[in-house]
Amino acid sequence: MALGISGSNGGVSPNRQLYRLGSTYAPRFYHNTMPPLEVSYFINNSCNLACKHCYVGYDEHRNAVDEDMWCMVFEDLIGLGARTFGAVGKEPLLDWGKTYSVFNYLQKQRESVKGLRFGLVTNLTEMTPEILQDLEDLAPDYIDVSIDGNRMLHDFIRGGGTYDKTVSNLERFSEKLRQKIFISFTINACNQSHLSDVLDMMDHLGLHHLLVSPYVGNNEELYISTKELIGSVSELVHAVSSPLVYYTGMNVYVKSDVTTSAAFANELVHEKIIDKNLLYIDAYGVLFTEYKLPGDNVVLFNYQPTDPSFVNAIRITHDGYVVRCLDMFYPDVSKRAIGNVRQRRIRDILYSVQMQDVA
Repeated sequence: MALGISGSNGGVSPNRQLYRLGSTYAPRFYHNTMPPLEVSYFINNSCNLACKHCYVGYDEHRNAVDEDMWCMVFEDLIGLGARTFGAVGKEPLLDWGKTYSVFNYLQKQRESVKGLRFGLVTNLTEMTPEILQDLEDLAPDYIDVSIDGNRMLHDFIRGGGTYDKTVSNLERFSEKLRQKIFISFTINACNQSHLSDVLDMMDHLGLHHLLVSPYVGNNEELYISTKELIGSVSELVHAVSSPLVYYTGMNVYVKSDVTTSAAFANELVHEKIIDKNLLYIDAYGVLFTEYKLPGDNVVLFNYQPTDPSFVNAIRITHDGYVVRCLDMFYPDVSKRAIGNVRQRRIRDILYSVQMQDVA
């Protein structure tokens, strides 16, 4: 998988091994490796911002799944082998009571289920002292916080005043929780040359994890070509010209996958930035190439050989539809879904898809 369908998933696990993909990777890589299932879910379909690069085309807001049903669905998924649960949308902090209940359930499961991890993706503008204390108590495995450049660029993309709100809230985290924060940077035509601004902010706050994801969408202001993407991310691994030469202990994860950005992923292989014949694989089935740079800096490029949807990764909408990652780009999500957890148990929905694959 590509780190996470939507987010870092906490990066890669420390237990890893060499993996030679060779020419036998497609299309049965995920069937052969059987890594734990990744679940990304929308606790709601609401957000307090209107970001220029938001990919969510689904505009239904009704019929939200309640926390009891989420826990029932997750219980089934854990039984099927799911080990990663990400609250990826639309803005989990807007329904913190429900998010807290689900996290509380997952925290208890984590005590007895080896390898289980959970986290969230947030713009962090709606954080309160109460939410911060809850996060300290719940200790999620990762918190992805969106930052799109310096103040001017971030506010251009997300709205005036949002940069200061987010950074101010980041400053309030404890040192322990800051180690779980991944700054999520969506690289696009406007901010591709401003990665150093984000690294400066991170260095100032003692943050060490950066997720770089290519922009995927139709906004002409933000569109970035594959060639430009390759040029920007390849600079990261050049020991002399890399923006990382000014920092220490930074971990940069560059997301590439065939699900959302196939041309980018394939070009990384073509340019030998990713050597698909010499990869590492972690405990969650993440394939990656790793570069270790001076200053204890690390740049990691993940590689997704085939679309993991329904085999190794699923997404569940706020109203219970089980879909692929890209299905959320479209308004007709209900027609694209393979089922709804309010109508059928998740294990039956996934089993029916597996039977179709076998047939």
